[in-house]
Amino acid sequence: MQQPSKYLCLFLLLCVASSCSTRKSTFFTRAFHNTTTHYNWYFNGEEAIKTSVKKLKNKHEDNYNNLLQIYPLGTERDAQSVKPKLDKAIKKGATAISRHSILIKGKEHNKWVDDCYLMIAKAYFYQREYVKSIEAFRFISRQFEGTKTDYQAKLWLIRCYINNNDLPSADIIINQLLSDDAFPVELNKQLALNYAEIHIQRGDFYSAIEELQTAEQLSRKKIEKTRYLYILAQLNQELKDYPKASYYYNQVLKKSPDYEMAFNAKINKARVFDVESGDTQAIKEELLEMLSDAKNKEYQDVIYYGLAELSIREGKTNEAISLYQKSVSKSIVNNPQKAISSLEAANLFYNKQKYRQAQAYYDTAVVFLPNNYKTYKQTKNRQETLNSLIENLNIIENQDSLQTIALMSEQDRNQYIDDIISTILEQERIAKEQEMNSRLDNMMFQDQQGTQGLNNRINQTGQSKGGKWYFYNATTLSFGYADFTRKWGKRKLEDNWRRSNKSSFSNEELEADSVQEELDPKSRETYLKNLPLTVELLEKSNNLIIEAFYNAGAIYKEELLDYPKSIEMFNTLNERYPQNNNRAMVLYYLYRLNSIIENTTKSKHYKTQLILEFPSSEFAKIISDSTYLEKSTSSISEIENLYSQAHRYYKNENYTDALSICDQANKLHPTNLLKPNFDLLEALSTGGVKGKDQMINRLKLVEEKHKGHQASNTAKEFLKLLEENKDIEVENKQDGQEQINSYIQSLNSPHYFIILFKKYNLDLNTAKALFSDYHSEFYSFEKFNISSVLMDEQTHMLSVREFESSKKALAYYNAFIKAETSLPFGEEYNSFIIAAKNFPKFFKNKDLDGYDKFFSETYLKKD
Repeated sequence: MQQPSKYLCLFLLLCVASSCSTRKSTFFTRAFHNTTTHYNWYFNGEEAIKTSVKKLKNKHEDNYNNLLQIYPLGTERDAQSVKPKLDKAIKKGATAISRHSILIKGKEHNKWVDDCYLMIAKAYFYQREYVKSIEAFRFISRQFEGTKTDYQAKLWLIRCYINNNDLPSADIIINQLLSDDAFPVELNKQLALNYAEIHIQRGDFYSAIEELQTAEQLSRKKIEKTRYLYILAQLNQELKDYPKASYYYNQVLKKSPDYEMAFNAKINKARVFDVESGDTQAIKEELLEMLSDAKNKEYQDVIYYGLAELSIREGKTNEAISLYQKSVSKSIVNNPQKAISSLEAANLFYNKQKYRQAQAYYDTAVVFLPNNYKTYKQTKNRQETLNSLIENLNIIENQDSLQTIALMSEQDRNQYIDDIISTILEQERIAKEQEMNSRLDNMMFQDQQGTQGLNNRINQTGQSKGGKWYFYNATTLSFGYADFTRKWGKRKLEDNWRRSNKSSFSNEELEADSVQEELDPKSRETYLKNLPLTVELLEKSNNLIIEAFYNAGAIYKEELLDYPKSIEMFNTLNERYPQNNNRAMVLYYLYRLNSIIENTTKSKHYKTQLILEFPSSEFAKIISDSTYLEKSTSSISEIENLYSQAHRYYKNENYTDALSICDQANKLHPTNLLKPNFDLLEALSTGGVKGKDQMINRLKLVEEKHKGHQASNTAKEFLKLLEENKDIEVENKQDGQEQINSYIQSLNSPHYFIILFKKYNLDLNTAKALFSDYHSEFYSFEKFNISSVLMDEQTHMLSVREFESSKKALAYYNAFIKAETSLPFGEEYNSFIIAAKNFPKFFKNKDLDGYDKFFSETYLKKD
């Protein structure tokens, strides 16, 4: 019996050995490779993908202020967190295919290989490697054409194209599938979801609703059905089909979703309530009941927003404003809601022409709105306009207050200031008393109720009472938060927040802040030093008021189209300061404004007055001669040509000819639009002819004379450079002298880090905030400051100063380009380090190409 057993074992061994071959398709080979592929490789890889997808879904945070995503798969950062798991799936699939594929004459005989290919492609998709996943799914579709795997690959391919913002390619495939009679019925849900996603991307919500309804009916999973119903409700709400939206929100609630979705469904059900079909009181009471529920404390901002929306639909605008304000004040952790509520409040105030309140809420909205929000650009423009308006109105109020106090008798003035100091001392006394009481309370009460009681007492006694001095004006203080956020960004509540982040701002801000910190609010001198007590200071104060009145009137007219308010500002300016330097322009404005509002009598009056007082002015000529404006605008090209010629001379170090052109332009066209630019060019060219000291004097004049213009900012930047680098000498150059264009190697001298980026890629304030956060996290003990200037019309330049040597600057450069902070600057940003001595030459010549070569050869090759 031993001999037959030996042969049997040998036979079995031969069967096993032959089954390992992938060159033949036999029962044994297929059985062996199918089993091994399935359980050794595919199963483990697919488990890795399931785990990763589950993690991505768990990490995903729905923003209920926007349309929910059909596929909730987290952020790009979340995708990176599951990359190792997905890499494992890719490796398992690739190994299975290489070892167990039975591909004979173009046909695959291992039934699990196609699944392995799909597994690899899906892993790339979840990693957001869309180019790789597109290649993989296209290969699968070709390799398994006509099979279910082919259709699955095409459906995934559509998702890849959608996520890669290639909707035309997605259209091609989806149209193929829609016309394919062989398309598997069991994949209809996936097809409908993909089609719905394409329609949503294009804003075709009607078509998206049809497809999503199909997907919801085909879905068998409760969580999926509930999500699709919620999106259907949102789409109908966007289309203002409130009855259908209400129906779908009710359907969502019947599915008993998670708490957050149920809560938002209830809120939105109130927002879409048909105010004409029934009494709104019942639904308001439901929301108020939710408001009093302790579980909803962190959602109070959303509830107030829902109540505000209901009030809007009832036509109760004032009530809505109050509710939006409450929503903003209650929004502690929900920044998207704070943004939306702030924006709605701001728009209502803006429409009511309550510009102070609108400015405050636009400030908050801009801080928290994402840059890609649909009305972000309009909101940002309104914020900047109102910031400028309020700044000028505050100048008028503050200077009027200072002048009023300055005109008091010395005894009354001192008594007035002493009353303010007494108020401050009393507030300090109350604060100390509160601190003592809080310590006692903390010792006696540790429970939550005691803590809440303490907070309430602090809030009640710690309110600003608003002193007589304008610095303590309650209205000004109420808008302080938005001003703070605009300058400093969103800050953590922590000790020494200011000290750790001041490195991110300019020297002027540092100096201003240090001065404020040295002021003693309990000293008379602190208040007296700002008062216009001399003729010179009073004249300076009046000039500030005149300029502010003029600026505010122009903003009301040109930006806000609030013509009555503009007329009021210009009339007040001419009444208070009849001899102001802008009188001719103001009369012209009043003539135009009254023409616009069709007040013919007033319009004629200002026309007559302008021609009578300023007969030779440009404005009188415009009014008197209808063709004058057309003739004068034709000279603009002449001015531009002169400026280009002067700038060309300056760049070529031909300073004498540059000065001659500037002088010619100012004599021929004394009021030309490019005068600030000519003055700056003249100042810089003067340095080339008469030396550094003369240039500094001229730059100071440009900075002071053209404040608010980019020429003034650039002059300030040059002055700062010259002050920081006193050893830099400006070479005197006459006609025909050659310049050495090479940069100096100065590795052990002070260096700057420079970044250039396009205005349309990133807003300047956002860029500064990014640097501020970056420095506070990684360089909290270093003292850097950031300054900004326009490199050209489309390019911002930020400079981080200063590093004691090239070694430290290069270390900063290398760290920054690897950090996530660099990502928001777009693809077109340039960054490098430069010696302080080389910077003036680089900036003057805008020599990016030349310096880039020097930077690469000097610094990067040495790294």
